[in-house]
Amino acid sequence: MIKATLTNEILKKISAIDENRFSLSTIELPPAEKNKLRKISRKKSSYASNKIEGNPLTEVQASEAIDRDPHKHFLKPEQEIRNYFLALELLEEKRKCRERFSKKLILEVQAIVEKGASKEKIGLRGAMPQASCLRSMILKQESRSISRRNIRTSPDY
Repeated sequence: MIKATLTNEILKKISAIDENRFSLSTIELPPAEKNKLRKISRKKSSYASNKIEGNPLTEVQASEAIDRDPHKHFLKPEQEIRNYFLALELLEEKRKCRERFSKKLILEVQAIVEKGASKEKIGLRGAMPQASCLRSMILKQESRSISRRNIRTSPDY
């Protein structure tokens, strides 16, 4: 369990943040500036969420992938970032239209996130072996382990 201690210094900083947040909420930004800030926020979210999942791109590379012509070929890490960004855009549009949360919406977002992905589950670490392949790998590992210990086994094993 994490313990946190609120010092006077921390409370002063929290108060300052709250005051600044309130004063900024009264300022009306031009629509172009709001859109620019939203896009930056979606880019950063796309980068950070994919980074947590093991995406190797830097923040600059992720931003470039998002801004690139959608008709060009993307590497898998670029496609992941781009898809996530597009899913966030869709969710923002749905929110503006006050669309309710539903199974249909979840499936729509998932389709965007998975677009261009291989049908086979391939992560950054490579494809998952099939069950028969996995079984033979386990058996080989077991036989190596047994032979290392110089234990004799019957031919039926």
